[in-house]
Amino acid sequence: PFRYFKEPPSRSPNSVSLEWLELAGTSHNQRRSPAKTELAGFFYVRCAYIFNLFVYRGQRMNYLNLQSGGIGLENLTMELSDKTARQIFEEVRANPKRARFGFGEKLAIVNVDPQKAYTRPDLFKTAYITDPRQMEHIDAISSAARAKDLPVIWTHVAYMENAADAGIWGTRTDTPDSLQNIKHGSDRHEFDDRLSIDPSVDAVYTKRMPSAFFETPLASFLTWHRVDTVVITGGSTSGCIRATAVDSLSHGYRTIVPIECVADKHESFHFANLTDLMIKYADVVPVSEVHAAIEEYQG
Repeated sequence: PFRYFKEPPSRSPNSVSLEWLELAGTSHNQRRSPAKTELAGFFYVRCAYIFNLFVYRGQRMNYLNLQSGGIGLENLTMELSDKTARQIFEEVRANPKRARFGFGEKLAIVNVDPQKAYTRPDLFKTAYITDPRQMEHIDAISSAARAKDLPVIWTHVAYMENAADAGIWGTRTDTPDSLQNIKHGSDRHEFDDRLSIDPSVDAVYTKRMPSAFFETPLASFLTWHRVDTVVITGGSTSGCIRATAVDSLSHGYRTIVPIECVADKHESFHFANLTDLMIKYADVVPVSEVHAAIEEYQG
């Protein structure tokens, strides 16, 4: 019967012409009874509807494909949500089935860039505060680890006077507040005054890129001390904390991020990255769990 089909493909599946009904009573149907003719007409109309439906659906999918840049919206699997980054973080965190790496036999505290450029918003607009007690928490777990002869590492960022060692990272802006204008010995380079750093036993590195592992002695230092667990503090959560955590996991370490000890400029960046770290690269835990792990360490 489809040799009689004259519907344009662009019509919707409901636009079936009465021409079908007229065709249903001609040709072969002229020798049929009225009942058979009516049944044949019904059959043809249903076939037309189904055929038109598939044509319409195909055209609709092609349209969506063009609108989505050739990806095809029907193939998208990304989950959409109206929830905030904080809400998603709390939901993932509360999942009882979420697997954890856990603490190993020996941990080290890696404090990433707790320097005034990022911890003192009263002095520098590049600084940020997420937990007002962040410095207190960092200092407390670092002191507790040091007391147990566990390694404590501090990193901060600084560059040459001409910023020649900042690489491509230092090319996007050039203002007094720009990253590459943090100079050795400057106020922005100094660690926060609320931190108790013991340079006689703590490792202190100046880094130039996001990860504390990149072009620093950190990896060999941790290997020498037979560390299997890295606790990461500092900022920013979406920048240097994330980069260090990914590298930590890549080096084979159990990676721990205490929530109260990391910070970022905006809660969306902060919680979105904590969620991603928690799902993929690290255990994101309350700082109390780090205290407990240090307390249990026997040496």
